[in-house]
Amino acid sequence: MNLREPNLTNTFLEYFLKTPLKEKTLVEIGSGPSHLFWKKYFKRVISYEDDKNYLTKDMIPFTKDYKEDNQFKYNLNLADYIIIDNEPNRITRYEFACFTCKYVNHQASIILDNSNWHMKAFDFLKTFYFNKDFPGLDKYNSYTVTSLFDIRKNKKYIFETGID
Repeated sequence: MNLREPNLTNTFLEYFLKTPLKEKTLVEIGSGPSHLFWKKYFKRVISYEDDKNYLTKDMIPFTKDYKEDNQFKYNLNLADYIIIDNEPNRITRYEFACFTCKYVNHQASIILDNSNWHMKAFDFLKTFYFNKDFPGLDKYNSYTVTSLFDIRKNKKYIFETGID
């Protein structure tokens, strides 16, 4: 186990790291030391951290004023992938999911860590995206789920009600 490796499920990492990422941009919300891991795979990594214990000089600190941060909004729109993995006792993952969907470009994918613990965020995101769930063990051998919301639902996909 590498302490810099993200604490996402092994099943997710096995799948995701086969994706061509070298020309992509990642915005990580709640990065901790994993931003160093992601720098090996992405062209650009923009790391936000709200925990002073993890904050390093190459991360961007954020506070509850993130909604007023125009650079944060710009970076969300720039991203190909966004990982929501912040400390939920400060700002909930549901709040970040709502905010992210307002500013993200429609081709971007959102990764929600521990989606089985953050069902309000999970349910919100699945109203806008198709998703793939990756249950399994994380790097500390705890069972959890990492969810990838990767294709935005739009008018091409017709959802009928009452057919079943």
